[in-house]
Amino acid sequence: MQQLRNNEIKTINQDGNYYFCSLCQNWHILRSDKDSKGREHLCYFDEEQTNSPSAKYYFCTYCKKWHKGSHTEHLAYKAYIGCGKTSDILPQSKRTQKMKQSKEDIIGGFDGTDGLWTSLDEHLRSISTGVGCIHV
Repeated sequence: MQQLRNNEIKTINQDGNYYFCSLCQNWHILRSDKDSKGREHLCYFDEEQTNSPSAKYYFCTYCKKWHKGSHTEHLAYKAYIGCGKTSDILPQSKRTQKMKQSKEDIIGGFDGTDGLWTSLDEHLRSISTGVGCIHV
């Protein structure tokens, strides 16, 4: 594993945190909503894959934001990801307050746009229907 510059540990315990799920063999984004897969599968947190040198996402201790793994400029600031307790996740009332902030804040300041939406409904709303685009 890459040598960390300051050995900081980022605990997975709030909205917008990413981790690799050993059950799904995929990355999840943590949500405080009790019905979200990201929260439901937190017990399947895969420490090795989440902290792999080739991990899809990493937390940057310099920016205090999540970066896509291909964002190499800040790899020296890659934090070691640890699993927080489910009880540490933001309660529903605080989540409602956070929803008033920008979308970037809600997803933890992620620096890329590779199809990560906060919900399926948002994703579906983002797809153009093509209405009004046909030229005769």
